[in-house]
Amino acid sequence: MPLADTGLPRTIRLIAATIAIVVAVSLPLGYWLVAYGDAADAAAIDAQAHADLVTELINANPELWRYEIPRLDAIAATHLTGRDLPEKNFILDEQRNVLSQSSTHLTPPVLTRSAPLLDSGVEVGRMLTSRSLAPLLINTALTALFGLLLAAATYVSLAVLPLRALTRMLGALVQEQERLRAIVDNAVEGIITFDLQGTVQSLNPAAARMFDYSTTEALRRSAGELLPEIDLARAGLTDEQPSLGQLETTGRRRDGTGFPIELALSQALLDGKPQLIAIAHDITVRKSAEQALRDAAMELRLFADNVPAMTASFDENLRYRFANRHYAEFFGVDPASIVGKHLREVVGEDAYREIEANFMQALGGQPLTYRRVCKLQNGESRHIEIKLLPHFGEQEKVQGCFAVTTDITEHMLAEERIQRVAHHDSLTGLPNRLLFNDRLNQAISLAKRDSRRFALLYLDLDRFKPVNDTLGHTVGDELLQGVAARLRQQVRESDTVARVGGDEFTVIMADLPRREAAETVAAKIIAALAAPFELGSSKQRVEIGTSVGIAVYPADGRDAEALVKAADAAMYNAKQVGSTFLFFSARQDLET
Repeated sequence: MPLADTGLPRTIRLIAATIAIVVAVSLPLGYWLVAYGDAADAAAIDAQAHADLVTELINANPELWRYEIPRLDAIAATHLTGRDLPEKNFILDEQRNVLSQSSTHLTPPVLTRSAPLLDSGVEVGRMLTSRSLAPLLINTALTALFGLLLAAATYVSLAVLPLRALTRMLGALVQEQERLRAIVDNAVEGIITFDLQGTVQSLNPAAARMFDYSTTEALRRSAGELLPEIDLARAGLTDEQPSLGQLETTGRRRDGTGFPIELALSQALLDGKPQLIAIAHDITVRKSAEQALRDAAMELRLFADNVPAMTASFDENLRYRFANRHYAEFFGVDPASIVGKHLREVVGEDAYREIEANFMQALGGQPLTYRRVCKLQNGESRHIEIKLLPHFGEQEKVQGCFAVTTDITEHMLAEERIQRVAHHDSLTGLPNRLLFNDRLNQAISLAKRDSRRFALLYLDLDRFKPVNDTLGHTVGDELLQGVAARLRQQVRESDTVARVGGDEFTVIMADLPRREAAETVAAKIIAALAAPFELGSSKQRVEIGTSVGIAVYPADGRDAEALVKAADAAMYNAKQVGSTFLFFSARQDLET
């Protein structure tokens, strides 16, 4: 619609003219009122000041003041305030006769103010001050001229310029309307407008293609023919709720086939009437992709739940994104409820404090593997190995981590069994020669560090071979087991008892306070092994003995080989005596 047809220019000109008139009148009027008021106040103040001077003269000479003309002329000629306007002063007596006046000539119009002359509080005359208003009128005229110029400028700025701007604006709006129409017509989304009864009012080409209608065929159709699952007449949109947001529903083409769409429904005023605006997006491809992702996720879940390892995924705040069935069952939680929980909630506060640093390292971008003992809810302890892998997103930013957990309890037990077999005698369960050598070297190191002594006892059983030959190897093995049991009972827990040969045993007595302590233990061992053994199913009594050689570190040797040789030599000498113990003696060893 042309701008002239709207009546808007006439209204704008009227408003601009009214404001211009107000400016043209108010500016000089306001100046006159303010300036006149200031002039009147100044004249009144000046009159009072002159009256005060004359009153002082009256008080000094109450009878003759009227005749002191020179002094009265001097007072009248005095200007006490600023001289913005021409001023003339008059001194009158009580009969209003002029006693004195200044010589200034005033151009009309004139403003006059007066003040009383007092003698002991009684008025005996008046002081008049008159000022010419001619300069004030000239200034007011100049102000009026400036007001007219300002009013003209105001009219131009409020009428002429806005009309030009409005013309440009309407032109821009027309262009914008055409641009928006081009955007709607070329949008890939389907845009349909309905009235509040659900009748199609308009649709863009994309919507026509989407629903397989021509533009003319779709007009005036009901919303139910295009959107069968939504009753637009009962959509419930109000002015307070202009949008229903986004929802997924089913669209229906002209041939009756349905297809999934994402619909954004809102309400707006179009051509002054409330209408519903539906923006439809065909999500057939997306739905197919989502179904493919769900199928892939189900396959991945099936795979993850059936691998032997326990797998889990965490976000950057250590909340679970995923955990397979083995992981959830191991920690005693429901696989469906573990997602979103914090690691602390699943493993417990104590365990979390123990492993938090490892997870922080993984979230810092460093993969790592660690082991720990995990106590389950049923009280069972299991050995687990956890491999943490950072999850890198865009621009190599860490978005969380993956945890692959393996229960290595059986592996650890097997390893312990292997270690035990490798370091212990299979018959007696005592440390074998390999573990004995290791313990002996440890004892030497500790004694050297702490400047202490320890003793090595070397035992050889007496009369063992006849028992083995006459009663058989089974009884012989039982005898060796009994000897091992009795040896353990005679030493401290910190001491080491080992079987280093067929019927040879050793005892490492750590931290030997005095030589007599080794004698005491050796004597107890001899006495314990001298007691009869009841062996076999028939409980046959068997008596044996033992010979013990004792070497002391560091006096008898400073390394393992020297100590073993010394203890073996002392045992050999004790065996010559029979079922006794002897300390190592270098002289006896030389003689032997």
